[in-house]
Amino acid sequence: MAKVIKLIELILTNFKGVQAFTLKADCNDLNIYGDNAAGKTTLFDAFSWVLFGKDSQGNDSPGKWIKTLDANGEVIHKLNHTVEGVLDIDGNKLSLKKVFKEKWTRPRGTTNEVFSGHTTDYFINSVEHKEGEYIKEIASIIDEELFKLITNPSHFNEKLDVKKRREVLFKLFGDVTDDDVIQLKPSLSIVKQILNSNAPSEVQEQLKKDASALDKQIKDIPVQIKEQQDSIFGTAGGVDAATLDKQITQLRADISVKQLELVRVENGGAVADLNKQKLELQNEQLELRNQLKQVTSGDADKLRDRLSKLNNRYTEVQSISDRLNSQVASKTRRIAELEVTLTDLRQKRTNTRELTFQEQHIDTNCPTCNQSLPQDQIEQAHQALLEQFNLNKSKQLEEITTKGVAAKNESEALQAGIAQLQQEISTNEEGLSKLNIEIVRVKAELDQQSNSVVDYEQNEQYQALQQQINAVESDISSSLAESTTALDSIKIALYNMQQQLTKLEQDKASLSVAERARGRIDELKDSEKVLAKQYEDKQYQLSLISDFISTKAELVERRVNEKFPNVRFRLFERQVNGELKDTCETLYGANLVPYNGGLNRAAQMNAGLEVIKVLSEHYEVVAPIFIDNAEAATKIASTQGQQIKLIVSERDKWLWHAGSVIERSPEIEVPNIEVELAEIKPSSEQIEQEELF
Repeated sequence: MAKVIKLIELILTNFKGVQAFTLKADCNDLNIYGDNAAGKTTLFDAFSWVLFGKDSQGNDSPGKWIKTLDANGEVIHKLNHTVEGVLDIDGNKLSLKKVFKEKWTRPRGTTNEVFSGHTTDYFINSVEHKEGEYIKEIASIIDEELFKLITNPSHFNEKLDVKKRREVLFKLFGDVTDDDVIQLKPSLSIVKQILNSNAPSEVQEQLKKDASALDKQIKDIPVQIKEQQDSIFGTAGGVDAATLDKQITQLRADISVKQLELVRVENGGAVADLNKQKLELQNEQLELRNQLKQVTSGDADKLRDRLSKLNNRYTEVQSISDRLNSQVASKTRRIAELEVTLTDLRQKRTNTRELTFQEQHIDTNCPTCNQSLPQDQIEQAHQALLEQFNLNKSKQLEEITTKGVAAKNESEALQAGIAQLQQEISTNEEGLSKLNIEIVRVKAELDQQSNSVVDYEQNEQYQALQQQINAVESDISSSLAESTTALDSIKIALYNMQQQLTKLEQDKASLSVAERARGRIDELKDSEKVLAKQYEDKQYQLSLISDFISTKAELVERRVNEKFPNVRFRLFERQVNGELKDTCETLYGANLVPYNGGLNRAAQMNAGLEVIKVLSEHYEVVAPIFIDNAEAATKIASTQGQQIKLIVSERDKWLWHAGSVIERSPEIEVPNIEVELAEIKPSSEQIEQEELF
């Protein structure tokens, strides 16, 4: 059974300029007449404020609009602003009263009062209550939002936006389930699996995003293929990898030989050989001289013994130098090999770093039930592949780095060893030089003694040896002159060989790039097919959901409109692209004229009353209805709720109403309006009039 709320009496004191006014409705419908600004809306404001602390437009902060102003528009202070509403609720009388007043305080040590804010007193059936108790009492009677909807015919259509109007209607009548739609159109049963308990609009939006992302990927594939094709262009054409490997190996061997030649020249290679040859000839000449000489003194024997030891020592030191030079050459070759290894490792490191994760096809359907897997599982699978790729790539880089560091460390150790060996060679060369000087000195001393015995220089064999020595000395002079030129020539040749090696290695790398590019092109083409299939699936699902949403929209609209005799609601608007846009347009009358698109004021009023009637029936609550500008309609639809019609009447400068009696304050003089009242249908006994201001 519906709760029926009716207005018995409304008493205003100092409210929005009204000094004292009592409206006696006695639960009846009322026609309230008055000119513009005579105060008709003030009655609705008072009724709204005593219940919810707001005016009929929903404005709170009564300190800004409730107070009385003087002739200059200034606030008259220290007035109590009071509204009391007496209601009949299912036959039970209830009095609600609010008193809004200023708060004045006198600071300590002063005689003047200072305005310090406002307070509100609350009364229920003449007994003062706390604000919370008062609000709780009102809430037990009627909800504030529902009050606005069922007391003001224009509130639903003019105060609520589209979203709020839809919420009101859907909350009441729009409970359409997915099963209802499928029952109406069984071909859409598959949509239930697609939705997977999610809202159609959310799934539709996600499918659009997925389809857009797939479309972008598909459009990007030809560009990626073109990039791969461009990377193939300009690679080493006509030469296979095996030929390049053979050329590179041979060239590296040639470089190693040339590097050894460079080391030999830098260490004085040819000159050292000639010096050794000269020494051997001199030793042979010395032996011949000793054979020719007839040395009898013991000093000569000592000199010969000394010379023999010096020669032996010279040979030992020279042997050590040869061994050290051999070690230098060996280490140099190893360094060259390590440089080749490091070059390869650096190239491998670059290639590995350039590797990027290639999207792989992931089966998005469950292998058991063939339903689409949840998006989070698909993303987890994708993430697992990405993590495995990054792990493998990291391991490869770590292995390359380990080998590279080992090769570099070995190369640096070899270079340090060469430096140490060269220092030892230098020390040995100094020793050889000193030994040579000593040998020459001993020979000279021995010659001095030998000359006294025999003139060995006249010996043909001796002279032949001397000629050989002279020839070697000449070669030494020539070699010293040519060594600088030879060194430059070797360096130039070595540089050219290194450049050629770099070019060959680049050609080999380009072959690898081309091979990877061709493989990548094949992958992209396969991916394009997979993506195209996925895109088609998304579009198909979108078409199903679009049809589902349209069908559901028609069903919702039908169920809502079934509740209203004359009012119809357009809840969805089809756009140019075929999609539905949420709306809430009220249509009324036989021609279904839009509320805000040509519907006259009288029809708007009756449309609003029909909305109130349906809402009141649903919520089982009936409340007084304030109908503003009621003069616009010659016929106003009847309602179960008490109607208080606010009618504009230019000749009525003071509010009056037909249907009951208005009590006036004794200090206000009521003008003589007998002539005017004679023109009004109700008898003069039923009509009284009061000045409002």
